[in-house]
Amino acid sequence: MLKLGLLGKNITHSKSKEIYQRILKHKFTYSYFDIADEKQIDLNSIFDDVSFLSVTSPYKKYCSKKVCVEEQIKDLNAINCIKKVENKLFGTNTDYEASVEIIQKYASQNIINVIVLGDGAMATVISKILLDMRINFEVLSRKKSNLSTIADYINHKVLIINCCGREFNLYESLKGLSPYKIWDLNYSQIYEKQISDEFGKDYTNGLELLFLQAKKALSYWNIL
Repeated sequence: MLKLGLLGKNITHSKSKEIYQRILKHKFTYSYFDIADEKQIDLNSIFDDVSFLSVTSPYKKYCSKKVCVEEQIKDLNAINCIKKVENKLFGTNTDYEASVEIIQKYASQNIINVIVLGDGAMATVISKILLDMRINFEVLSRKKSNLSTIADYINHKVLIINCCGREFNLYESLKGLSPYKIWDLNYSQIYEKQISDEFGKDYTNGLELLFLQAKKALSYWNIL
């Protein structure tokens, strides 16, 4: 039987298993490796229990240093899925491919500026895509101490992309503002009803990204 797994921290909210159940037509097992510290991660041991592994926050960068990474995504320093071939581990970043598809759709809606919130692995992925597509963007983060200045960047054609962790309350940061579109890479957040009520169809959570990257991961694993 196919054995899939997910590595991350505080991942009880994850809908990954449900997404794979929607895509796959045959039975599989799904294991959660909810690990508190990267020092406790043993990828070879994990692969004793699974056939293929997905990786989520905060271990995408850590795992990119532990496996063979495809040349075209090395500069991302982050992976989100791993496979084992002849006792060697290989990784890629299907978040990148999936995000390209989504950003292309936003670009077709005449977006002229993007505000990226956060400075983690996904913010790096999104920033690279925007650079490659030559779309103007600014990165706001707690590390840069400029996250509180969102209002200064709001205009009638701005897209907000939230790459911050789940502890960040996007609704409180955008309440009273009028961004053109909001793409929140998180999902199942406590603020989602509030932000959906306020921004309606202009707000999108991260479930589309989760679905697209899962399909691309299955392709990378030669399952689809």
